[in-house]
Amino acid sequence: DSTLEQVRGFRMAATSLLMSTDRFAMVLKDYLEKEHGAHFSPLAVQPGMKGTERWLRCLAEQTGRSGKVDEALNQIRSEYQNRLQELKPHLKGRSVYVLSMHKDIDWLVDLLLDLELDIQRVRVLERADHSMDYDVDNEHHEIIEFEPRYDVAEVMDDVRKNSPQLLLTTYLTQLDLPIHQFKVPLVPDLGHLGALK
Repeated sequence: DSTLEQVRGFRMAATSLLMSTDRFAMVLKDYLEKEHGAHFSPLAVQPGMKGTERWLRCLAEQTGRSGKVDEALNQIRSEYQNRLQELKPHLKGRSVYVLSMHKDIDWLVDLLLDLELDIQRVRVLERADHSMDYDVDNEHHEIIEFEPRYDVAEVMDDVRKNSPQLLLTTYLTQLDLPIHQFKVPLVPDLGHLGALK
């Protein structure tokens, strides 16, 4: 949605923000740094409460505003906790199964833990086109199962066998069970409340 004038003025910014860490975004960032002298924040904007906190601290340090970040974070944490308290009575203890095609889903696992859901499995089915094939240092590596090779029929049989109350999945699917399905976005909403939308 940028105009040609906005593109021309790109280098006027002291810092550019990376909004995604997929392969295309990283290639574009490298090109803009090497060929046009662009300067990017060391951390990409991240979803979820922990990701937002890491990103704000990094940006505050980079821009000399570290003294102001705690006040902002206290307000953000309060908003997040208030929203959690609204949702918890409806979700706490419910069983959930996750099928994602995106590797960077710590934000989602954080949310499931914060809501005190019963996590059955978190499976990342790696995409054949490798468009999201980048290194992710997952905090929840003991929960998330990465599967470069998988059989769709086996995956769906496992969902049926576990019979979760909630299925969070990148692509909604036909199931012969009364399971509530919700989409896990390939590009999540950003910010501290992004995971709660």
